[in-house]
Amino acid sequence: MILVMVVLGGMGSVYGVVLAAIILQLLQSWFLQDLTGWSHMLGRALGSAWLQRVDLVQSIELISASSSSP
Repeated sequence: MILVMVVLGGMGSVYGVVLAAIILQLLQSWFLQDLTGWSHMLGRALGSAWLQRVDLVQSIELISASSSSP
């Protein structure tokens, strides 16, 4: 996770790394929880068991690793 912060923020920029850490924390704590709830509601509406089980907060490493790869 620290590597993702450094890559997102820029290797030579301390302020960029701090900003990337804040953005990742906000993504994990607020946005992904809301998005998980929305996907559960959509899964119930569509009858999709997969959408009802998905937990995006637990998969933050997969999301951030795929966004930082070239």
